[in-house]
Amino acid sequence: APGVSTPFDQYKMDALQNLMDDMEYSSYYGIGEAPTGGVRPKQVGIKQQIAATVAGNVTTSPTNASAYKPTDWIRDTLQKCRSNGGQPDLMLVATNFMTGLATWSQYVQRIDAGRTEFGHEIQTFYASFMPGVTIVEAPLLPSGVAICLTSSEVRMRMKRNEFWNPRGNRGDATEGEFIAEGAIELDNPGHHAWVEGITTFSAT
Repeated sequence: APGVSTPFDQYKMDALQNLMDDMEYSSYYGIGEAPTGGVRPKQVGIKQQIAATVAGNVTTSPTNASAYKPTDWIRDTLQKCRSNGGQPDLMLVATNFMTGLATWSQYVQRIDAGRTEFGHEIQTFYASFMPGVTIVEAPLLPSGVAICLTSSEVRMRMKRNEFWNPRGNRGDATEGEFIAEGAIELDNPGHHAWVEGITTFSAT
C-alpha cells in the first residue's frame, strides 16, 4: 500500500501473509500426518496435543456456553492448567472475547509491547480478574475459542525457515511461492487448556 514500507512487492507480501496464516491456523488445529506415501508432513496442533495427553483440558461443550461468565472462563482454562501443575500466563482469544470482557464489565488495560519490524503495534492486554495473565487477541481463532498456555513451555520448532521458491516466468510475470516447515511444540500438555463452543457472554 502507498506509504507502507515492505521488503517485497505486494503480491509477494500477500504470499508471505498466506504462509504465516496457514502456519498459525495449523498450529491451532493441525491434525498431524507422517510424511509417508508421498504425503507431505502435517504438524500436530495445540488442540490435538492437549487432547491426546489430557483430554479433560480440552472443553468443547462448556457449561453455561450460552451465558458464559468470568468464573466459567477461569474454570475451563486457568483452573485446569493449575490443577495439573502449570503456571499459565498467556491467553489467546478469539475476537469476540473482547466483547465478552466488556460484557463482564472487566477493565482491560492495554500493555505496550512494542512494534513489529513493519511498524505494527503489538496488542496485548491485562484484565484485573486474571492477574499475571497476558491476553492476546488472535483473529484467526473461530468465535468462542480461547487457549490458555504456560508460555515457557510453548515453542515453534522450525525445520526450514520460510524462503521464496521461484517456479519460473510467464511473460513478464515471475511465479513462485513461499515455503516453510515447522511445528508447534508443547511441553507438558496438561499445563495448557483449550475451550471452544462459547456462544453468548453473561455478566451474571
